[in-house]
Amino acid sequence: MQPHAKGHWRSKAKATKTYRQQAHAIAFGAGVKRDPTAILTFTYHPPNMHRRDVQNTHIMMKALIDGIADAMGCDDHKFRCRFPDSFAKTMPAIGGAIIVTISKGTEMTDDTAALKAEVTRLRYAIACAYGQLRNVKVMELEAKTAERILASALDGGSNE
Repeated sequence: MQPHAKGHWRSKAKATKTYRQQAHAIAFGAGVKRDPTAILTFTYHPPNMHRRDVQNTHIMMKALIDGIADAMGCDDHKFRCRFPDSFAKTMPAIGGAIIVTISKGTEMTDDTAALKAEVTRLRYAIACAYGQLRNVKVMELEAKTAERILASALDGGSNE
């Protein structure tokens, strides 16, 4: 499913549709559950040791991701896809193989959203303090509150 492959559009569309349907059937058969925020981790096993451009492989996964989303019964716009940055650690497989590991995603909680808003506000205040933004009024933040928010953000929220 190379996007730059030569050929008539109809034959490419038919191949893409078949690929998407196969991905749907495999995912449905595996019993994937509905998860609009799923994390998809891809592992590539090329058919041989020929040199390949790893940056193009994620483009070829569009129909596969759509098929998985069809099996889950949700839109894939919130999926987080993790693609390998090289083929160095993968061994060839006869005919080639793509392994997709589906992990449960997480929705942003109210606490996480509030923390992100505070960190954004703090970054904005720092930018204004350094004069990177001009003619902007910023809400006052107490030094202790700013330090607590920054420490909490840097520690991943463990210092409460």
